Amino acid sequence: MEIKKDIWLLILFTASVGRYHNAAVTKKNELYVWGANESGQVGDGSTSDQEEPVLIFSDAKTISLGDRHSAAILTNDDLYVWGKNKNGQVGDGQTANVLQPTKILENIRSVFAQGSHAAAIDESGVLYVWGNNEYGQVGNGTTENVL
Repeated sequence: MEIKKDIWLLILFTASVGRYHNAAVTKKNELYVWGANESGQVGDGSTSDQEEPVLIFSDAKTISLGDRHSAAILTNDDLYVWGKNKNGQVGDGQTANVLQPTKILENIRSVFAQGSHAAAIDESGVLYVWGNNEYGQVGNGTTENVL
């Protein structure tokens, strides 16, 4: 297997695996994403699959990938989410796919993307959950999606 990108030689801080895409944050806070991109989950503004890592942020702290959406916390604690949004998993109040990172929340210390929903905890310990709620996974007493 031929490896063409220098990312494999970089010291990684954290990584995440989505359904068909992957991401890694380096010790220099560079966020790279690659793989399937039909819903914009790579975050490069396109829907073309990326066979090599694409630099998305140079100030990322952490990344979490869902089925076809991505969520990153930057070094200033802003949360950005992008990709498939059919069930509101981007958290922007819409259901159209988002091809580039979109700022959703501020002062976030952790984020968890899974399947078609996501959750984040802010610096005060407040939990935010949004997206697919078919089985009540948002925890708001309904089964309606939270956009």
